[in-house]
Amino acid sequence: VYVAGIYAALAEHDSAFEWLGRGFEARDDWMIYLRADPIFDRLRSDPRFPRLLAQVGP
Repeated sequence: VYVAGIYAALAEHDSAFEWLGRGFEARDDWMIYLRADPIFDRLRSDPRFPRLLAQVGP
């Protein structure tokens, strides 16, 4: 998820989502911070973001 944050900051959305997918598959503990961490603000308007949040859960 850390690497995804770097890609998000660089506006590399596809790479960010690739790494977020890896984080989800690895059950990375940091996935729970997606809703609150401002590093991911640039990704919030992407249709993949709410789908990912739905997978992560509340």
